Amino acid sequence: MKLPMPDITSPTSFFTDAEAFQVHRADATRYQLVIDAYADGALHEDNVWQALAGLGFAVDEIEWHINHPGKRMAHNFSL
Repeated sequence: MKLPMPDITSPTSFFTDAEAFQVHRADATRYQLVIDAYADGALHEDNVWQALAGLGFAVDEIEWHINHPGKRMAHNFSL
């Protein structure tokens, strides 16, 4: 099960240390690259499945991304 990603712009959001914040930013960057590449036709659906599963997304969330190329789920990786 994927834990919800924190909205780092929220005044109640915090990270335990700088390393935790950097990991979040790296994952957010990978997420954005995957959904952009899929929307542009540069990634095959199988690659999207693998990449998003590696980031901890659930099956229903990956299916949502496959069916909505280029769109971001509102609760994921707010930067």
